Amino acid sequence: MLGGLNKIVDRNFLVGYLLPATALLGGGIGIVDLFDVRPEWARLSQDDLIKDSTILAAIALLTAFVLMALNSVILRAFEGYFFFGLYQHLNFFYVWFWRYHDKKIKEIRKTQAKSKDNTVPIDERPVFASKDRLELMHHLESMSKNFPSEEHRVLPTRFGNAIAAFEDYSMVLYGFEMITGWSRLNAVVPKDYREIMDGARADMDMWMNLWLATYLLMLQYACLAIFLGCAPAAGSILIGLPGMSVLMGWMSHKAAVQWGEWIKGAFDVYLPKLRDELGLTDHDDSREEREMWKLYSQVMVYRNEKALDKLLECYSTAASGHPDDYAAP
Repeated sequence: MLGGLNKIVDRNFLVGYLLPATALLGGGIGIVDLFDVRPEWARLSQDDLIKDSTILAAIALLTAFVLMALNSVILRAFEGYFFFGLYQHLNFFYVWFWRYHDKKIKEIRKTQAKSKDNTVPIDERPVFASKDRLELMHHLESMSKNFPSEEHRVLPTRFGNAIAAFEDYSMVLYGFEMITGWSRLNAVVPKDYREIMDGARADMDMWMNLWLATYLLMLQYACLAIFLGCAPAAGSILIGLPGMSVLMGWMSHKAAVQWGEWIKGAFDVYLPKLRDELGLTDHDDSREEREMWKLYSQVMVYRNEKALDKLLECYSTAASGHPDDYAAP
């Protein structure tokens, strides 16, 4: 039993969950102190310091386990997957940004193509200057790190779009569906690389849970102010907690992008190893390789027997066909 607990309470648990839980507990005690309603169990007395400290430590540990248990729910909430598909109606702000970058990329590429078109007189050709190339690189990088590849997948939060961006990576480049396929790839990723990815995920969980803590503390303050009819240190709270929330959201986004870089690296480095472990054919042509992984993705996600038959009988057939021919009904 203790051995199992040691596996759970590791560095990633301490960073991702216990630290935010301790911050939440400390902030909550600080707020009740402002209203002078701190309960006796939350007070540290000199006569029984060890007992009182143990109680607070146990509460912090319990809160950390709750955060860990609710991690997927919290993550999806901050990504913007709201109930009843509301995220599809609340993503207009980031859809505008997606369209802005997409439009700029198309305009610059059109200018580049026109500048190389020999049918246009030399004196009428626009110059594809270095600043235009830098601008193109800026928009391409922003799209690849902060947005999914398709407009309909844009989410209503910056944090969610950063995660959707790297979830899109393997499908766009390799034709491999990441969400379902991650368990397959994870089977061939070495332990040391998995530990690095888990550490990056723990860093993101820490900022995300601290982000959640700021909202919970604002809610606690509002409820006490309404119930008790007073608002001590209102100016500091109204400036400090929202400011901390913005900072924690920004740090969560940065950490999500960094975690995503390790995830994308896993596909770049270890997808060929997964292909070999599955006994699939090594193709010299990138298009054939993509078509193979698209078929395999159809098998994983939809249990598509037709795709499996194509995958097993002849990879060249898949390469000469079209991915839509094997789409699930």
